[in-house]
Amino acid sequence: MGDRLFFCDTFNNGNIYPAERLTILLRICFDDMRSYLSLFITAAGLVILSVGAHAQQLSPVTVRGQLVDKSTRLILYPASARNLSTRQSVFTDKGGYYKITGHQNDTIVLSYVGYHADTFVVKQTGGTEVHNASLDVEEHFLKAVEITSRYNAYQLDSLARADEFRHILEVPDKSLVDKSKRPEGFGIIFSPFTRYSQGEKDKRRFKEKFETNEVEEYIEFRYSKQFVNKVTGLTGDSLLNFMNANKPTYNQLRGMLNEDLIYWTTDRYRTWANKK
Repeated sequence: MGDRLFFCDTFNNGNIYPAERLTILLRICFDDMRSYLSLFITAAGLVILSVGAHAQQLSPVTVRGQLVDKSTRLILYPASARNLSTRQSVFTDKGGYYKITGHQNDTIVLSYVGYHADTFVVKQTGGTEVHNASLDVEEHFLKAVEITSRYNAYQLDSLARADEFRHILEVPDKSLVDKSKRPEGFGIIFSPFTRYSQGEKDKRRFKEKFETNEVEEYIEFRYSKQFVNKVTGLTGDSLLNFMNANKPTYNQLRGMLNEDLIYWTTDRYRTWANKK
C-alpha cells in the first residue's frame, strides 16, 4: 500500500497507478530527449557547415599565368606578381610565366616597369587558377594629377613608379660575403648560392630595368616630340628620324637648363638639315 501511494499522482487523487505513471513519465522524458536531440543535431550540422566553408575558403590556391606585351606579344621578364593580402611576391621566369600561392578573395597584382598593372581577385577555393595578362604600355606622365610648383610631371610619375615597386626596390641585394653569418673573430663567409640564386638574379635584373626605365623617362620628359617640334618645326617621320639621330644623353640633360637644350637642339638641327 505504501509503495502504491509513493507512485501515485497526487494531482489526480491517486487514481494513476504506478505502471501508468511510469509510462507517462517515460513518454514525457522521451519527447523531451527527442526535442533536445533534434536541436543538438541541427546545431552540430550548422557548426560542421561553417567549419567546412571556412576551411574551404582557407584552402591554398595556386595562381599561375603568363605576362606579355598587349601590342607586340613579347614576353615580360622579370615582371612582378604580388599577393597584396599576404604580401608575398614572385618574379616571372624567362618565359613570362609566374606562379604564386593565394586563397579565395586574395588580391593579386601583376606589374612590369613601364606598363599598366593588372589587378584581379582570386575566385577559386582551391586547386589551380589560371590568369594570363596582356599589359598595356603606360603613357608618359600622369594626366589625372595636378601639377604643383613642387613637382613636375616627370617627378610625379617617378614617385608613383617608386611607390608601385617599393616592395622590390627597398629589399637590399644579397652580398657575396654574408656578414650576418660571420662568427666573431673569424674570417669572412662566402654565400655564392644565395648571391646567385634565381630569385636574387631576377631582383637585380628588375632593379636594373627600373633604373634604365627612369633614365628613358627623364630623357622623354626633357627631350619630347612636342619640344623638338616647337624648336625645329619637324613633324612625322622627319621628326622621328632627327630625334633618333640626335638624342642627348641622360647626363647631358641633367647638366642643361632649358635654354641650353634649345640651343643644343637648334645647332643639331642645322647640321642635320644641311646633310639632307
